[in-house]
Parts: sequence; structure tokens; C-alpha cells
Amino acid sequence: EERKREAPKTFLEMAEAYLKEKQPTWKSNKSLESWNRSLFVECKLLHNMPINSISDNDCRKVIMPVYKRVPETANRVRKRLENVLSYAEAFGMRSGVNPARWEGHFEALMIRSNSKKKHLPAMPYSEVPAFIDDLKSIGTVASYALEFLILTCVRSNNVLKAEWSEIDFENALWSIPAEKMKNGYAHEVPLTERALEILNIMHVGFIQNAMYFVGMVLMTWLAFRMCNNVRNNPNTNIAGKAFTSIFCVFVALFMTQTNAIGGSILTSSVNSLVDVGAASAERMSAYLSSPMIIGGPVQKVFVLFVLVFQLALVWTKD
Repeated sequence: EERKREAPKTFLEMAEAYLKEKQPTWKSNKSLESWNRSLFVECKLLHNMPINSISDNDCRKVIMPVYKRVPETANRVRKRLENVLSYAEAFGMRSGVNPARWEGHFEALMIRSNSKKKHLPAMPYSEVPAFIDDLKSIGTVASYALEFLILTCVRSNNVLKAEWSEIDFENALWSIPAEKMKNGYAHEVPLTERALEILNIMHVGFIQNAMYFVGMVLMTWLAFRMCNNVRNNPNTNIAGKAFTSIFCVFVALFMTQTNAIGGSILTSSVNSLVDVGAASAERMSAYLSSPMIIGGPVQKVFVLFVLVFQLALVWTKD
């Protein structure tokens, strides 16, 4: 009797109470957004109705218009509406047969929902080896990720959010924590030799990229610091100015060479996309002709501008 007295009395109040209890069981905001749309948008007609007065006809008025637009969405709305009404019954707020029930009611109305789901077409197993060879020839982060996904048979989200701390190279094991798994249980994936090779490629590649980036930033900062010291010290001799200038030229050459290597890698990857007929080949090929490409004219002009500015600091007077 106490639960009946304290429980919400309108559908909207009951829906909000039900979501409040159910939300902690979801792992992403996508589920909450989907439920909010089902209960607060599609079921708006029921919001102010007493929870114990909702009838079969009321549920049909909500669900069938959605069913005419998108049957799959209507099926979700019906299930969620049924859950809220069952929740209300558990609190003693209503009794009797659930008006959003499937059997004996919507089963006869939502005929298209009874049809078997059509799965996405699968690649014939005989074509997989050739497909893997094509992925290897591309050599991009995306192609490595897809190949790693195929080798480990996990969800794409697990691959995209994988962390180095989860990888045990010595025992060839990938330990995915429970919070990243849809079923809520920790999962261990044995890693094949090729899977480990892909991880090593990514690991070495990221370290090299980070070293180059940090190196360029530090050396450019140091070059400007040296130039500024020379400019602020009128007693700097020719040898000091020459050494500073040589260092600035070295930094500029290092930046130019690094950009050229990046441009070469990008060009090679795009050519591989063209060779295998990838969907993105045309768009990426167009990028190669852009002046903004890595190692392109814009970056070369920028490096030259930085060098000239640094040399001006060294050799010109206020």
C-alpha cells in the first residue's frame, strides 16, 4: 500500500522513474538517447494519462503510426512501453493484461516485425586471403586496424579503444577489461604472430612520430631562444652568430626532410589505395595535388619563412 501511494501516477512520471533505475546498467549515452526518444517523443500522447488508464487502443495510437514509418523502431517503442507498464504493475499502479503486449495483440498487427531479419552479406571465405593481402599492401593505420579486427574477432569499438597497457607481448595476449565489453565480463584474446606484428608496427610508428614531433618542437624552440639571446646581447661575436645561424639552418633542413618523408609515405599509401580500387582512392588522389599536402609547397614556404625570420634576428640590428 505504501509503494502504491508513493509511486508516480502518470505515464511520464513512471517512465522517468523507470529510466532512472535502468540508466546505471547502460554503458553509453546512446542507449539513453534511444530510450528518451522512444518514451518522451514517440509516447508523448500518453504523458499526462494516468498510468492505470492506458488501454490497448491508447498503445495502438502510439505504436502503429511509428510502425507505418519504421517497423523496427516501432518494435523498440512497443517493448519499452511494455516495460514501463510492467514496472507500474510491480508498484501496484495498474493491473490486468499489459496493453503493449506482443502475444495476442501487437503480434497480429505488426506483421512485418515477424519476418526474419536479413543479415548483411558476408565475404566468401575463399576470398578472405586475397582480401587480407590487399589490406597488407595498403599499409595505413585504417588497414592495419581492420586486419587486426579480423584476426582477433572482436568488436570494432574494442580495437578503436585498445590501450597498450592491455597488450601482453611476452605471452601474446590481449586482455580487454570488463568495462569495455558489451557483456560486462573481462575478455582475453590470444594474439597470432601477424597480430603481434601489426601491434609492433603501430607501436614503433607512434614512437617515431612522437619523437619527430617532439624533436622538431624542441629544436625550433631552442633555435628561437638562441636567436633571441644573440639579438639581446650586443657583444655576441661573429662565431656565436655563425654557430646560431648554422643551427637554425640544420633545424630547417630537419623539418624539411621530415615533411618530405611524411609526404612520401602518404603518396605510397594513396598509390596502394588506387591499385586495390579502394573507395577513397579518388578523394585521396586529389589531396596529393593540393598545395597543403605534407611536404608540399605551403610547408616548404613556412619552413623557409621561419628560417629567414631567425636569421634576421641574428644578423639585423634594432
